[in-house]
Amino acid sequence: MPEGTIGPIGTVRSEMPVENEDSVTVEANTPVANPYDTGGGVPFTFESVCHQLDVVANAVMVDRQRKYGPENIRVSGEIGLLVRIRDKLARLEHSEEDFDDESFEDALIDVRNYATIWVLLRRGQWGLPLEVDAGE
Repeated sequence: MPEGTIGPIGTVRSEMPVENEDSVTVEANTPVANPYDTGGGVPFTFESVCHQLDVVANAVMVDRQRKYGPENIRVSGEIGLLVRIRDKLARLEHSEEDFDDESFEDALIDVRNYATIWVLLRRGQWGLPLEVDAGE
């Protein structure tokens, strides 16, 4: 399986430990157990593979939030998000191959995360503190 691919067990590609929605710390670059798994690491439902992707994408988003903070999005707003998404889509359209600095799948996960950020921004929830900063 190519590096960075989400298989039967997702891999968190993050420089820092992150916590998933069940408040379980996930160390960087470690396999993530699938709660929908019946054994053997083989996903058997649509929900299970979606959950795997969510864990990986959320870990990437939390890692980026730690690196950049919320202000870069607040300053550029929805127009900035649209530009970021268009840039990623242009990159994806250019080639289905992996790039030197990110895989094709990584670029897709970034698009997913920008869409999530956009929803949070519209709901007024962008910029909430990270759990580690909130003391949880």
